[in-house]
Amino acid sequence: MSHFDHYIPPELIEIVVDQTNLYAQQQIAKMPRPVTKHVRSEEWKPVTVIERKKFFGLIFATGIVRKPKLELCWSRRGIFQTPIFQQTMSRNRFQLIQRYLHCNDNNAAGANEDRLYRHHHLTSRKARAEHLHLLQQNVPHKMTPLAGLMEN
Repeated sequence: MSHFDHYIPPELIEIVVDQTNLYAQQQIAKMPRPVTKHVRSEEWKPVTVIERKKFFGLIFATGIVRKPKLELCWSRRGIFQTPIFQQTMSRNRFQLIQRYLHCNDNNAAGANEDRLYRHHHLTSRKARAEHLHLLQQNVPHKMTPLAGLMEN
């Protein structure tokens, strides 16, 4: 996980964890009662920082391990089997976390008409500056000209 922290600041992960848990609470509270027996949201447990890192790790892995459908990453059938996914997190838990993934509180936006408000923590000038600083510390010197692309 130490390499992970070089590219995604721990503070950002904590914000995503808090906002994901808040959004899940808000959405589950809105669900009509009684809930049908097949609704996975009833299984929701607050996500942790470690679990969020595992989730993002699996997202990154899907860029390397290509499958026709995301669900096939958890398949036990020979041709599709990729054990790292099953060993890291269940498919149902992954889908629940994916469903409630959030970066900002929608209720706090109010009448804000900025379409990127929900991604403010990712797109703000301060966030980009912090990310650029991390890249400059960790990217080999041969690649430093690419860091200039992020300064705009």
